[in-house]
Amino acid sequence: MTTKAPGTALAEWRRYWPLVVATTMGMSLAALLTSVFGVMLAPIEAEFGWTRAQISSGPAVVSMMGLFLAMPAGHLIDRFGARRCGLVVVACSFASIASMSLIGDQLWQWWACWALFGIAGAFTSTVWMAPVSTIFSAGRGMAIALTVSGTGISMTLAPGIAEWFVQHHGWRSGFLAL
Repeated sequence: MTTKAPGTALAEWRRYWPLVVATTMGMSLAALLTSVFGVMLAPIEAEFGWTRAQISSGPAVVSMMGLFLAMPAGHLIDRFGARRCGLVVVACSFASIASMSLIGDQLWQWWACWALFGIAGAFTSTVWMAPVSTIFSAGRGMAIALTVSGTGISMTLAPGIAEWFVQHHGWRSGFLAL
């Protein structure tokens, strides 16, 4: 992506608002598993007999992967661009969330799904913020603020959706619905 000449914030928004919608949705996707974790915890515990500590180790996998993969992710974003990397992030996120509906009673399967989500997590902030920070100049603060608000959107909407599916169709369908 190239930096554009400074203009008015209104002109930037007229031209680039779809970018902000896309990046906001990306940030929302990044927060999806965190936002529904509490809803899914008890049904998974009941089905597999895993402890809450074992189930909670899944998000820790994401954190560890972010620790080791964030710098390589930044390099890949610089090399291939945020758009291409963003598509990989979305694919990994969807694959990991859908895969969670298929896990068996082996804890390593749970960790593998979270590890796949961890790949996406390593890219998350940078892949969604880089294009907004590059394209916007006069309206950059608002564009970044709206992008970051994607996490709030996810935290607001996803738990209720997940809870409805868990109550009516089970936790596996809850992951698929997400």
